[in-house]
Amino acid sequence: DGIRYREINFLARENGYMDFRGNNWALIMGLPVEEVLTPANVLWGNSILILLISSAVSTGIILLFSSRITKAIKKLSIVAMDVAGGNLDVNADVRSHDEIGQLAETFNKMIYDLKASRNSVMDHTNRLEDMVANRTTELKDAYEQLTMRANALEKKNKETKLLSEMNNLHQISKTVEEALIVIRTYASQLFAYDSGELLMIDAENKLLENKISWGNVVPALD
Repeated sequence: DGIRYREINFLARENGYMDFRGNNWALIMGLPVEEVLTPANVLWGNSILILLISSAVSTGIILLFSSRITKAIKKLSIVAMDVAGGNLDVNADVRSHDEIGQLAETFNKMIYDLKASRNSVMDHTNRLEDMVANRTTELKDAYEQLTMRANALEKKNKETKLLSEMNNLHQISKTVEEALIVIRTYASQLFAYDSGELLMIDAENKLLENKISWGNVVPALD
């Protein structure tokens, strides 16, 4: 009938049994090539289709994971640049449970430790600056007090010296007028920023008379 058969295979032969010699029959099977190859062709086509689908799915998964990894690495790079610039108020927001996530967690811990160290150093520096400022203020106050005491002592020594000189000159004065000149001269030095006058009682008139004055003294009206 125009149908091509494969090679004929003897599948079974009658060999008889005991005294029965048998008829020497054989069971032969022949199948068309199309019928034999159809399951193989279907299997081959299905295999190719499954391979294509698997490749497409695998490529999509690879691209997805690659995109996620690339985005995570970019985030870490941006955070690293901020940290290198001195900004420790950043955080690597990478939420994954793979190696990139572990790296981001380690990076965030490093940033936290750096920030804690920086704050500790800043606090210590501020305390040192406060201590230095307080010590400087104390030294300044002590210097001002010492200067005031030195000036007061110098003024007192000067006044003592002037009084001693005035006393010596007063003792060697021969007249009242000389003694009054000595008193006026030294009074103007002892009381350089003040003014005053020396009044004496006139024995005849029983009145106070202005003998000497120093500074800007307004003369009394008669």
